Amino acid sequence: MGILSLNSGNGWRNGPFQSPVVPLVTKPGDGEALAAKLIQAGYWVNVVYYPVVPKDKERVRLSLHSDNDLKQIKGIVALIMEWAMERHENLLKKLWLTGVAN
Repeated sequence: MGILSLNSGNGWRNGPFQSPVVPLVTKPGDGEALAAKLIQAGYWVNVVYYPVVPKDKERVRLSLHSDNDLKQIKGIVALIMEWAMERHENLLKKLWLTGVAN
């Protein structure tokens, strides 16, 4: 699994999906950080934990609705991408500092 996965209804993949509820599955322990970033920016999301979802498959639920405009959708996508890139950069730094990446 990468930094973030989406359930399309036919399994986990990176691709288009159709649902007003978007489950953003993070690595275990990262859901709260993603939710905090989105909430701080004024978006309403919630973290869902086990036993509602499988163990170690916590997710952030984002609900889209007809009142969301393109600016809001682009904004939340940009925030999610920013968060994912920060996580990726932090992982690379950690690997580099421990000598694993060398």
